Amino acid sequence: MKQGNKEERQPFFKFFDRKSYLLMAVMMGGGIVLRAGGLALTLAGILFGVN
Repeated sequence: MKQGNKEERQPFFKFFDRKSYLLMAVMMGGGIVLRAGGLALTLAGILFGVN
């Protein structure tokens, strides 16, 4: 008989708290909007030009 970890498994949604999930959703949503609107490339070009 194999003696393994005796801890109970947690559901995946309990890995983070609500604040973390909200932050993740805002960051992912912002990234999607930047890419879809073409703003990400524009901002990268501006930063490249400034540097």
